[in-house]
Amino acid sequence: MTKGISAVIATIMLLMITVALIGVFYVFGSGLMSSSTGAAGGAATATTDRMLKTVALSTAICKNTTPTNNMINFTIQNVGTKDILANELTVLVDDVVNNQIEEISSGLAANAQAYVGVQTASYAKTRTLKVQGPSNTPQVSLTC
Repeated sequence: MTKGISAVIATIMLLMITVALIGVFYVFGSGLMSSSTGAAGGAATATTDRMLKTVALSTAICKNTTPTNNMINFTIQNVGTKDILANELTVLVDDVVNNQIEEISSGLAANAQAYVGVQTASYAKTRTLKVQGPSNTPQVSLTC
């Protein structure tokens, strides 16, 4: 008779090693999957929030009071379904930022609008007015 382990004990040991390896790979794999799907879900939520914050420009006109004191008056409207915060709005006249606008300093509620006046210094010139929102940048050209 030769000495060694029996075939039954060897089979049980191989099954235990296999089950242990499957358990290790399951724990590793499930942690990896949950962390990657969690990050993707957060990015999708942020993108959806931005898309629900859309601005529109309407009724932009120039008021020329003097050659050095002109106003561009316009209406900005939140046509989205989520409120837009003040730091998410940027007004540009000829690509120059003008964020000292009291009418939108507290943001813009969903489906709300604000009548805004921006002072400009030059006269009889074509102006480009843009409003950068979270998801779009409407613009209008007008002659002052």
